[in-house]
Amino acid sequence: MKGIEFLINKKTDEYSMWGSYTYNYNTYDFPDFDPSRFPNNFDIRHTITLAGTYTIGNLKMGVGLNYRSGMPYTEPDPDEPLNTTVFPSRINFASPNSGRLPQYIRADASAIYDFELPYNIKASAGLSILNFTSRKNILNAYFQVGEDDTIERVENISLGLTPNFSFRVKF
Repeated sequence: MKGIEFLINKKTDEYSMWGSYTYNYNTYDFPDFDPSRFPNNFDIRHTITLAGTYTIGNLKMGVGLNYRSGMPYTEPDPDEPLNTTVFPSRINFASPNSGRLPQYIRADASAIYDFELPYNIKASAGLSILNFTSRKNILNAYFQVGEDDTIERVENISLGLTPNFSFRVKF
């Protein structure tokens, strides 16, 4: 495993901005397997995060952007994807983790307003919108044999635009 991470941050009373970059090279090494070395499931080579907050009085607003290169996964063998000589039929896979999912990009925004209720009770109300571009990100993919001996690709997809509201009372 090899990797490096950089983080830069600038902060004042009114705003905070930061950015980070991570390079990650992570492989499995099994001497008795063929192939003996292949990408680890968490071998996400590049990750970039950019974010910032700005505060005006009791209102704090933030925005963030997350990017990462594709995760490795294992695809069916392109030349002979299905073994029908056994029952039930089985998928013949290519080299482990030799495929890569598409890149992942997500942008989020949030705002929190702090205020006081009667009897010196502090409260805050917040609104956040996750994935405000409603980008379809594939989180994982795997394959299964269908009813008619076809190979089906199953994808786990991220949530689309996701609003959240919070109300907090501190006493």
